[in-house]
Amino acid sequence: MNRVLLLSLTILVITSPLLHAAVPAAPRILGAWREVDGKGRILCFQKERCIVRHGSRTRFYLARYRKDRVEVWVRGEYMAWKYSMTGKTLRIEEGRNKGKYERLRKPPEDLEPKPLALGKKGRLPEKTVNEIRSELLSRAKKDQAVRKDRRRVAEMGKVDRDNTAWLRDRIGEIGWIDARRFGRRASNDAFLIVQHSVSFRQACMTPIDSESIF
Repeated sequence: MNRVLLLSLTILVITSPLLHAAVPAAPRILGAWREVDGKGRILCFQKERCIVRHGSRTRFYLARYRKDRVEVWVRGEYMAWKYSMTGKTLRIEEGRNKGKYERLRKPPEDLEPKPLALGKKGRLPEKTVNEIRSELLSRAKKDQAVRKDRRRVAEMGKVDRDNTAWLRDRIGEIGWIDARRFGRRASNDAFLIVQHSVSFRQACMTPIDSESIF
């Protein structure tokens, strides 16, 4: 009985598409692509992730490359995008949606920012911690206020730029606003600010992943 169970598990591991070793991403698909039907959708395939821009919305997905498809994880769910190439044209099938893309000479600058250098993470005076918490809370409230009040929508751009500049300076000095030093509320407020700047968000991704935020 144990041998049968072991054999069954072995077959499951060998045949499972999610457990296969990923085929190295071919240089042909890596890079940036723009949809040719006028919708302006941009796909940017990088080594371990895919960036999708459609209008003013930009999304980041973990990605793994196979011979004829890209495997992406969208909100924790596995999806397979089939692709094929003819000359300089890329065709993508995302379920029922099909698109044709042309290669861009280089990705848009805000989709390829340099990783942000974080300051040294260390113990801070209680006064400094409280001041940063208070400032983050104030900025987070303002961030939400201009989004919830239609009369203040025109202020959104300035608020986002001011918040981004302030947070960039702080984390350049003291490292990421982690929950261990500042508390979960302050850490969440910092993430809120990061989310409203595409270039800032992507620049923060790798360094924050490498630093404990809990």
